[in-house]
Amino acid sequence: MPCMSKYAVVRVGGKQYKVVEGKEVLVDKLTDPKKFDVETLLFVDNDKVKVGKPVLKDVKVSLKVLADMEKGEKIEIYKFKAKADIRDTQVSDLNTQDFWLKSLIKISNYNSLPS
Repeated sequence: MPCMSKYAVVRVGGKQYKVVEGKEVLVDKLTDPKKFDVETLLFVDNDKVKVGKPVLKDVKVSLKVLADMEKGEKIEIYKFKAKADIRDTQVSDLNTQDFWLKSLIKISNYNSLPS
C-alpha cells in the first residue's frame, strides 16, 4: 500500500524527528534556539523515497521557533527494595524535560526525486 503523504526525517541537536509540512514539532532543549542546524536524512513524497548517505544535500527543511521552553510531563518514580518491604512512589517535577516548540515552514528543492 503506497504512503500518500509528504514528510521528512531530520536531525536537530543530535536527535531525529519526523516532520510534516505545516505541523508543529517538539524539539529537545537547545543551547541557542535561534541558531540550530537541521540536517535532512530522509524525504518521502507519496511513492518516492530519497535516503541520504548520511545527509540529503538537495532537500532543505526550514524550521522556526514558535514558543519558548515548555515543560514536559511530570515523571512518577517508583522505588523498590527487595526483601526490605520498602515501596515508595514520588511524583517529581525535577525530572521533567524541557522542549522548544517549532513549526515546520517548508520542505524545498524536492523536485529532483528519482521516479
